Amino acid sequence: MTPENANKNFMKMKAFLFSMADKAKIWLYRLSKILALRKQITGIEQGLDESYPEYFERFQTLVIECPPHGSEESLLTTFMMASI
Repeated sequence: MTPENANKNFMKMKAFLFSMADKAKIWLYRLSKILALRKQITGIEQGLDESYPEYFERFQTLVIECPPHGSEESLLTTFMMASI
């Protein structure tokens, strides 16, 4: 049932998510959400038409949504100020 040219490791990884118990699926979902939010926090940029208060509020919302972001406050300030 597997295509001839399919990478077996790739196929195993695709099937992995479906084989996990419910709690493990939730954990994996949370981990992926944390990583996505962390990426948004570290790569944040102020929009061209976005005022500083709007930008700061958006940044703060990301930080609040992701408590386990793993960055110290001084590093968060650096991320925010780097794109102004």
